[in-house]
Amino acid sequence: VEDDGAITQGQGSNTDIVVASVKAYVNALNKLRWRKEHPKRATMKGL
Repeated sequence: VEDDGAITQGQGSNTDIVVASVKAYVNALNKLRWRKEHPKRATMKGL
């Protein structure tokens, strides 16, 4: 998922591929939201 140049990947697992995809997408959106709310921490190595 990309937003204003920030690229994030999400993870999700389920036996149903559609459910797993939705979980991964929501996980990526949550990561982007966290990065916007914590811009100083998001630049740390490994995030």
